[in-house]
Amino acid sequence: MSMKAETEEKLTKPMAADTAADKKDVKWTPAQLEAITLKGTDILVGAAAGSGKTASLTERIVSSIVSGGADVSRILAVTFTKAAAAELKSRISNALRRAAAGNPGNRRIARQLSLLPGASIGTIHSFCLTLLRSHYAELGIPPDIRVADEAEASLLRRECMEETIDAFYNGDLTIKSTNLDF
Repeated sequence: MSMKAETEEKLTKPMAADTAADKKDVKWTPAQLEAITLKGTDILVGAAAGSGKTASLTERIVSSIVSGGADVSRILAVTFTKAAAAELKSRISNALRRAAAGNPGNRRIARQLSLLPGASIGTIHSFCLTLLRSHYAELGIPPDIRVADEAEASLLRRECMEETIDAFYNGDLTIKSTNLDF
């Protein structure tokens, strides 16, 4: 088999049996394949909407779980929106269900599926909030800290802006600037 044919076969083959995001052969790009198969390191996947980030990340996570290389409790997957986090968790759940159905005697996959609701798959806000709540005493913050809703955040931004402008006009704040010509 030629190198090109071998590469084409590798790019279309799902990484783990019955785990591809939509249960059919997916034609992965070289970058997606790297994101799926890279081992021994954490990864950051950033790309445009509709580029296959969720499918690639689902495949990476499920392949690692099914192969026995990862436990759901040891995975951190962070997204920017609640919808993206819910979609990722749903796809992982569906893929693990297919893997469990295809391997009925594999208790490990069934256990990982049962642990999925408690997995650290969520937004950057929820991850940071968990960290803050875990270490509130050392940080000197209240234990019931929460993420501000959009109305509160807007009000806080406005208050900070007004305080900064007032401080500047009162001479309590100086702004150093550098003019750069390109």
